[in-house]
Amino acid sequence: MDDRFLTAAITGTLMLFAYLIPAVMRYLNNKNQREFDIRKELLNEQKRIYQEFMIALQYIVNEQGPDQFLALQEATVKVAMFGDDKTSNACSAYYMDVVRAQQGSRKLLTQEEHQEHQTAVLNSIRQAIGLGPFDYFELVGFRPESKNQNA
Repeated sequence: MDDRFLTAAITGTLMLFAYLIPAVMRYLNNKNQREFDIRKELLNEQKRIYQEFMIALQYIVNEQGPDQFLALQEATVKVAMFGDDKTSNACSAYYMDVVRAQQGSRKLLTQEEHQEHQTAVLNSIRQAIGLGPFDYFELVGFRPESKNQNA
């Protein structure tokens, strides 16, 4: 009787392990997949807001007006919320230098300072999305002549 009980207990234990091991593996795989999906979704969102920031910055370089500045403010907040640490800090530092210059609490940024900030921002974005850095980057303003002036 003891042998049958021991055999049944061993068989039951083995069956339990045979069920638990795949269940635990499925749980861990599902958890890893969820974490991967969340990281992938965050990276896609970061790419979108980084692009939005750079475009808003380009609009400011082209034309400085309230609408362009508001777009830059919104993009800066989004980067601060969802961006990686390095990019958030680079964007915030540039934004704050521009604001301080406009408020008169610092001198206007030189072309070289703008270029340095722009390169730092772009390189932090490129690093965050897995790309290599640029040695030099600068946004160039484009202010086309009015069509009415050419007529």
